[in-house]
Amino acid sequence: MVDHIAFVVPNISEAVAWYDSKIDIEIVYQDDTWAMVKIAGTKLAFVLPGQHPTHFAIKSELSEFPCADDEIKRHRDNSSYFYLKDPYGNAIEW
Repeated sequence: MVDHIAFVVPNISEAVAWYDSKIDIEIVYQDDTWAMVKIAGTKLAFVLPGQHPTHFAIKSELSEFPCADDEIKRHRDNSSYFYLKDPYGNAIEW
């Protein structure tokens, strides 16, 4: 199951404001460094350059992550994650 899609943007509040002016969004969370919104039931995250790559995230159990245990990292909300890049530079987060 896809948990969210993340776009890298230079300014979180400007990105949220732009999407809010164009599309019916629900703001789930927002601060100066990232935001999560819902659009038609799909979560979209806005992140700053250098913090996370543009990606889509798959919701899964730790045992399903395609990596070794020592490659798993933690977000500030204490959720676990791992990024895998395909040969074309696209990132997938578990």
